[in-house]
Amino acid sequence: MVREPNVVHFMTSAFERSWLGAELFPTTVSPEAARSISDELRQTIVRLLPEGLEDKVIARRLGMPERTCQRHIAEIMRAVGAKSRFQAGYLLSSLPDPAAVPVAAPEADR
Repeated sequence: MVREPNVVHFMTSAFERSWLGAELFPTTVSPEAARSISDELRQTIVRLLPEGLEDKVIARRLGMPERTCQRHIAEIMRAVGAKSRFQAGYLLSSLPDPAAVPVAAPEADR
């Protein structure tokens, strides 16, 4: 607990300045924005897969849950016709532009 008046005054002033310049944080995302974010994540995963990184490492780098990362990896594997992560990494590394891999719709959307 900080009781020093000068420190408390400084922290209060800093908070007030920040609060005045704050902007509302959107609580909803448009479908287009969500697709754009999802596409960017998939492209990053496509770049990381050939490096042989584990799901949890990729998920940690992208700041997402491991299960979500695994779902994206499964979709990418389906799109390139891979039966294993190793095969997916090989197939992706042999493509001229791996980021352009079309990703199939998730099972729930079909």
